Amino acid sequence: MGSVILGCLVAFLGVIFIPFLCGTLFKKGELGTGDIVSSLVWGEITLWGIFAWLCVPGVLLKISLFTIGKIFIGTAVVLTLLSLVRILGGKVSFKPGKIGSKGWFVAFLVILIIQISAMIFLRYEEGDDAFYVATAVISADSGEMYMKSPYTGLTTELDARHGLAPMPMWVAFISWISSLNVSFAAHVVLPILLLIVSYAAFYCVGERFLEGDNKKIVYEQKNVQYSTGEGFLEGDNKKIENEQKTGQRNTGDVILGEDNKRIWIFMTAMSLLILFGGYSLYTAENFLLVRTAQGKAIFASIIIPLLTAYMYGHLKSAEKKERISLKSFVMPGLLFSAACLCTTMAPFLLCVAGGVFIVGELIMYRSVKHFVSLGVSMFPLFVSGVLYLFLK
Repeated sequence: MGSVILGCLVAFLGVIFIPFLCGTLFKKGELGTGDIVSSLVWGEITLWGIFAWLCVPGVLLKISLFTIGKIFIGTAVVLTLLSLVRILGGKVSFKPGKIGSKGWFVAFLVILIIQISAMIFLRYEEGDDAFYVATAVISADSGEMYMKSPYTGLTTELDARHGLAPMPMWVAFISWISSLNVSFAAHVVLPILLLIVSYAAFYCVGERFLEGDNKKIVYEQKNVQYSTGEGFLEGDNKKIENEQKTGQRNTGDVILGEDNKRIWIFMTAMSLLILFGGYSLYTAENFLLVRTAQGKAIFASIIIPLLTAYMYGHLKSAEKKERISLKSFVMPGLLFSAACLCTTMAPFLLCVAGGVFIVGELIMYRSVKHFVSLGVSMFPLFVSGVLYLFLK
């Protein structure tokens, strides 16, 4: 029992705490609630992207998962130390905002607890686990990646097609470092942790579309006073005075209420949609609750929502003609790399969607630098897509 608890703690550190620290590398200054939540999501995306770039070559070169895992651990340790140096040096600090509407927050927590309880105590027989979990079991035990059949356990030719989207290897890696049974990790521990990451991604979406936690909009109210004259036209040469900008009001007054009440209404609505989204075997909601540790579920429930929020922000940035920084290349590049880790459909789906987006953005705002930055960031999709065309 003690080893299981310790293993769950290690899994928590690997899936939640360390990614959160790594995510703060993209932040600076005082972090509010939204920044803290997005640090978790972007830290997870960062580590998934790095794992993809390590694991895919490892699969093709037939390198052991244990070797890839050690390199990945070293990389994660370096990133964690860098984040701790920034936090201890005062470059990053944490100041969570007020919850706002406690009623909506409690409602969201209740639904979240129901979903977590279902993951722990209920069983769902998912046929695809015969491949995904079995593949992770073989790799966690032997270190061989996609060299044995998950159905018979016999050695076969390299399964390069599935090896280009090696999310089961990440499951095997978490099981290996935590010493948890792969099936227990894939069906209980990781679903709970990934559900938290998924809701963090939805929080980022809600914050982006609802204009943030407690951000304020400034509006201009011009009080124009004319000096009295003998006639209306004689005011032409009079001085216009007392033109001033006044007032701030919270975006919550415009959308759903005061403070950050609106974000918890959004989160509660999303949790209800997910809870009652099992009207088909192939909905994103069904994937999230019963196939959580599968790559396509992560792609649908974390990558796509976060990509939607990022694209919306990118569109706003192009509209304002904001400058392009190194982060503008790194963050979407890591996001696309993480997408390639999840599923074989990601390169083709995101190449089409991303291509349509950047061309439309270029036509709308004539921002070549934004077009180039996002186009370059799609390089992992191009590489993965080319490999799929030439490998069996």
